[in-house]
Amino acid sequence: MSKFKFEPLKEVKRSIIVDTDIGPDCDDVGALVILYTYAKKYNIPIAGVINCTSNPYGAGAIDIIGKYCGCENIPVGMWSGEGFLWDETTMQYNKYISERFNTIYKPVGNSKVENSLDLYRHVLANAEDKSIVIVTIGPLNTISELLSSKGDAISPEDGRTLIEKKVHAVVTMAGCTSCKQREYNIVCDGNAAENFINNMPVPVIYSGVELGGKIDSGFDSDSIPDNANENPVYLSYKMYTEFRKMQPWFNKSYDLTAVHFAFEGEGEYYKLSDCGRMLIDRSENDATEFVLDENGNSYYMTNNCSVEKISNDFSQMLRKAGK
Repeated sequence: MSKFKFEPLKEVKRSIIVDTDIGPDCDDVGALVILYTYAKKYNIPIAGVINCTSNPYGAGAIDIIGKYCGCENIPVGMWSGEGFLWDETTMQYNKYISERFNTIYKPVGNSKVENSLDLYRHVLANAEDKSIVIVTIGPLNTISELLSSKGDAISPEDGRTLIEKKVHAVVTMAGCTSCKQREYNIVCDGNAAENFINNMPVPVIYSGVELGGKIDSGFDSDSIPDNANENPVYLSYKMYTEFRKMQPWFNKSYDLTAVHFAFEGEGEYYKLSDCGRMLIDRSENDATEFVLDENGNSYYMTNNCSVEKISNDFSQMLRKAGK
């Protein structure tokens, strides 16, 4: 099988959907900053942002970061399940910024968030063929739900068919690519991950835990913004890293890499492996490993420049957000 040619959004204009678990970590905020920054730069439509958790403040955080970055009225969806990633440890910043900056979404505002499956199916049903790129930066429950969905009033076509017809590729921050081990976004919902890994009908680009884990981004004492108390990006990083007792105010860049690749593709920053498959071992607590296979439809990312350059570029985008 010849290598799939991923067409980055900066070169081929498509719409983008980002699926995030915003709350357990603040790198989701960084990833949204990259999304909103690049979408404005290249005039890329944001078809939707999905909160894949039950966290009641996830949609609010998505809304506030978008408004701060100059992207209002972005469609937001939320998973309909209960009890998934919504304890106190997942609310170290999203609750505060939702309330502090007065989101439109419940429980702070009055607007109800659309069901994530309905949003996914509406977007895909109304899209042109191969006109969507999906980026997942959280557990795979919502995209797995889409993949397994049946025809309905939105579209007579099932989810797998909609994805196959309408999606160019999926970029996902998930799994391990250099060795066999467990990874957070996989083990949060092993059943969903297994369905995604084994049944996704379009090419999948994996940003494994190894890549973002070596790239730090954020703020330091020399880069505290002048509007610190009015800056939800800075406050999210500050509150989360202080809660985790991390060096202020830097965090790993797991999720940023996936969104960044969707726009940049291969070239200055990244390169892709040969084709292969991600494997999940349910008998070993959902550990994953990537194996090369000429008949596979998946690839994994590695850096094509120094991690210092990527770290610096990410940090600069975070610090310039809202300007």
